[in-house]
Parts: sequence; structure tokens; C-alpha cells
Amino acid sequence: MMEQDQQAPVKVKSKEQQFVQFIIERCNQDKGFAARLRRADNPATEYQSWEILGPWVDLEDRYQRLPYATIAAAIGRSSPRPWGCFPTRVHWGVILVVFPTPVGVFLVRDPGSGTA
Repeated sequence: MMEQDQQAPVKVKSKEQQFVQFIIERCNQDKGFAARLRRADNPATEYQSWEILGPWVDLEDRYQRLPYATIAAAIGRSSPRPWGCFPTRVHWGVILVVFPTPVGVFLVRDPGSGTA
């Protein structure tokens, strides 16, 4: 009986956390959505993101709107697939071949051949 009374509290996400999660999920699903958000931090084109930002902030309050627009634009510009490049062949300090890899994945080099 005591065990039921001592359950761990459910962590509720803040409005800001919910906003970021919503934006990330929608950007991953809809490239047009992300394109509208990329324009959110430009005063000349920010109106294109107002339909998205409207439910989250008072659009007439610049001090409330700008932080959300800035974060949304940054998320819209980010890549959902974190790719990097790894040089596979270097000769006299010049990279001859580059191999794309997920960030954090490193090829193991064969010290004798100069290749991966």
C-alpha cells in the first residue's frame, strides 16, 4: 500500500520544451514546414512563420515572438541527419578521397597502406 503512494512524479515538459519538440518533429516530417521556419528570423520574411508560431506566442509582442522565431529558424536550418566527412586517402598532406560518415563514426586506418 505504501509503494503505491510513493510513485515517482511525472515530469511535465515546459511550454518551451514542448515547442522545441514540436518544431523538431514537424521539420523532420515536412520540408515545407522547415522552409517557412528558416525565414522566421528575417524581419522581411518572418510573416511566413506566423501561422506556425501563433499558437505558441503572442505575435504582436515582439519580445515574446523573437526568441521563438530565432529558435524555430535555427531548428529549420539544422539537418536532421548529422553527417560528417572522413578523409580516406592523404598524400603529402593533401586529402585525395573523402568518405561521408555519420558524425562520431571513425574509420580505422591501416597504418601500412595509408588508406582506411
